[in-house]
Amino acid sequence: MKLDLKKNRDIINKTEILIITTGEQGEIKNFFKQNIKKFYDTFYTNFFFYVLLFKSINQFVNKKKKLLIILFSGGGSTSYRENFSSYSLTKICLVKLTEILSHEIKNKNIRFNILSPGIIESPMTKKILKEKNKVSKNEILKLKKNIKYSDINISKLYKTINFLNSKKGNKISGKLISSSWDDIIKYDKKSVNKLINSDKFTLRRKEHN
Repeated sequence: MKLDLKKNRDIINKTEILIITTGEQGEIKNFFKQNIKKFYDTFYTNFFFYVLLFKSINQFVNKKKKLLIILFSGGGSTSYRENFSSYSLTKICLVKLTEILSHEIKNKNIRFNILSPGIIESPMTKKILKEKNKVSKNEILKLKKNIKYSDINISKLYKTINFLNSKKGNKISGKLISSSWDDIIKYDKKSVNKLINSDKFTLRRKEHN
């Protein structure tokens, strides 16, 4: 994929929050029955796209005074989802990439965080319901039970992004945060400092006392 840096350089230079939502669900099928080409395409869209993007923009992102980059990961990165292997594996890779970038970028004013927004009504959820014969009964039941909270989850997502961009949350970086369940918007300064210096909200998900 060729990224047009000249075309987008001015946009990124003027941006303080960069929210990237590129992603696809991939085949809903048992791992051993998945088409390897489609599996590869899902990895490209959900993971390698970001690798190429950040490698490409690094040269001028490092000059910015402030930038919060938000990526997205669904429940597939933290829990087993039957027949969603390509999606889940790519999201795990993206979570780890977020953590690596937050530590290795030279400009410490640039922050990377990845949010899990909970169940939101979208083309992905519609595809699951449409292909429900390929999805476990528990997955369908969970989806139907929680889809009604879509608007609430979107509201919590916006509030979490605003919190991360606020003075209170402007040092948080490299974290996997559930905007629906973690409630970091309620954190005081002491709790935020503990979060920053711990493995909480990483793939290790260690809880601090």
